[in-house]
Amino acid sequence: MSYVLRAFWHKSRKTFVPMTVNDLERKCGLDRQRIISALRRLCELKAVTLTRTNNHQVPAVWNLTDYGQHLATQMMQQQERIKL
Repeated sequence: MSYVLRAFWHKSRKTFVPMTVNDLERKCGLDRQRIISALRRLCELKAVTLTRTNNHQVPAVWNLTDYGQHLATQMMQQQERIKL
């Protein structure tokens, strides 16, 4: 799940951005089923929310909640400490 949380971070913008499942597949390099499974679990934890439109041509967008941003930030900070 941590790889999905960290994928919402946009390095050049230095902020969290909304992502589709396709975006997450490309960024994480994982298969669609693993991404969806992680998103479902994160949704249960209230770390992400799903926004859908009535237009089936537009993919659903996942956003980090404040709690999700907090978790992702902690994970990224911990990863930086490990590198040092």
